[in-house]
Amino acid sequence: MKTAKVLLLFLTSVMVLVASIGAVFAYEAHTIGVTVTVLKPEAPICLVIIDEDTIDNDISTIMDWAYTHGVTPDELVNDDHPTEVGNPWLLWNLNFPGDLVLLPGGEVKDEGWFALPTTWPIEYEDDRGPPRNSQGQLYGSYQEFVTDFIAGTVPQEYLDKIMGVIPLRNNDIRAMIRHTCIAVVYDSDISINYQPIYGNLQGARYGLFAFTVEGVDVDLGTQLPGSIPESLSDTSLLDLRLEVLPPLDTTGATPRVPIDPLMEQVPDSVQIIETVVAGGEVTVRATSDRQDDPTRPVLNVSVGDPLALETLPATEMVFHGALGIYEITVPGSPGDTVTVSSNMGGSYTVVLTP
Repeated sequence: MKTAKVLLLFLTSVMVLVASIGAVFAYEAHTIGVTVTVLKPEAPICLVIIDEDTIDNDISTIMDWAYTHGVTPDELVNDDHPTEVGNPWLLWNLNFPGDLVLLPGGEVKDEGWFALPTTWPIEYEDDRGPPRNSQGQLYGSYQEFVTDFIAGTVPQEYLDKIMGVIPLRNNDIRAMIRHTCIAVVYDSDISINYQPIYGNLQGARYGLFAFTVEGVDVDLGTQLPGSIPESLSDTSLLDLRLEVLPPLDTTGATPRVPIDPLMEQVPDSVQIIETVVAGGEVTVRATSDRQDDPTRPVLNVSVGDPLALETLPATEMVFHGALGIYEITVPGSPGDTVTVSSNMGGSYTVVLTP
């Protein structure tokens, strides 16, 4: 395991061991000559982007953890010192690794998670030319650009209208389960334009956030312990259960989400039109406003008990052309949440009633 050492101003002395898939992380801080050891996991880590819809000082679960630790929400997520140059680690990672937190995924058309394009060279919606680093030199490779993006040193003029920045929705969120990631966390909303798809990544940032995705949840309308008020819309995306990690070596971190041509379009509008519960099963019927397109969207359904911690599985629905609906029968009971997700980005959730 490789290590890198950085000096920080800490007044605590802790040792936290975090077990993750394929890796073990060790974090140590000393009261004098303060040193933090940043370890590199054995498996490559993914890189994502998070905006204020997932991490901010007014997210309910962030407020809960901040007050539990005796700090303010601003301090926990670095909202007390946002920056446009550099990406410091969140205080959450530095002082409180090991927390288990449920964070919202955002909503359809107002997502909270994003990914950089995975193609090189980086292109822009306008004709500004290829990106240059802070010394005015052209980036020589994709990894050079990504390394500077993680470090927070890409000049602001090369962070606007980046082609291929995509929002992550339910299918992408599920794909991150059991993955260890770092996120560049933004202080404000990230705007996305479609056809062609590009994103604006200018503006202030909180810094870097390290975590493992342990699972996903849907809490729509349940008002049960652990549910979050940020995700009560029927078009809310899946919530993510994360384990907060100590700082990680970011060498080699890269986006893992390929650009699907379908994602260049505005997400489709999905709706659950009927659920029938009987004998421990539920028949779900749904529609998409793109179901008559030449490329018909693929819909899948997941049914979950809001009190359970298991990952919600997803099952592909069957399209009945004569009826103009998608349909499937899966296990389900009153009180469960039912989420229909589309590969074109749409999502719709209901709570089963008797």
